[in-house]
Amino acid sequence: YYAMIKNLDDSIGEIKKALENEGILDNTLIIFTSDNGGATYTRATNNSPYLGGKMSNFEGGTVVPMMIQWNNKIKPQENYNHMVSLLDIVPTILDILSLDAPETIKGISQLPIHGTSMKYTFSKNTSVSNKKVQYFEMLGDRGIWANGWKAVTRHQKGEPFENDKWELYQIEKDFSEK
Repeated sequence: YYAMIKNLDDSIGEIKKALENEGILDNTLIIFTSDNGGATYTRATNNSPYLGGKMSNFEGGTVVPMMIQWNNKIKPQENYNHMVSLLDIVPTILDILSLDAPETIKGISQLPIHGTSMKYTFSKNTSVSNKKVQYFEMLGDRGIWANGWKAVTRHQKGEPFENDKWELYQIEKDFSEK
């Protein structure tokens, strides 16, 4: 598992070097993220201080890094603390290209628009992410995140969904879901 992570890191470096060698790095939007938290069952990763990991609806399975590089467009080392779903990536790219997203595309563009000109910045000072509610499901386990609160349930296979017990967390005060 460690070797796979190291190989991925090295490969991203090679891709960026190739883009630079071709002279197109400054005109390339790079988005690097994960679809879930670390696979804690391998004992090679630790999502501490978050509870859970891959295949979990707890913060350890849903809070993932997302790194975006777009030279001369996005300020380096800027932290963007709004809720973002992987579903938002396609609408954001379509927005950058000034294309309308089809109605079948879910997600919200994270690109702020100021006046008539686009400002390419994923800035913590913008209120672009106006998501009020985020729903998620994994293998019958369900959750809902709204206004700093998160409710999750772990579904017991073969049991009716109405028997599920829900847990409620105020994430800003209890991000470890204790």
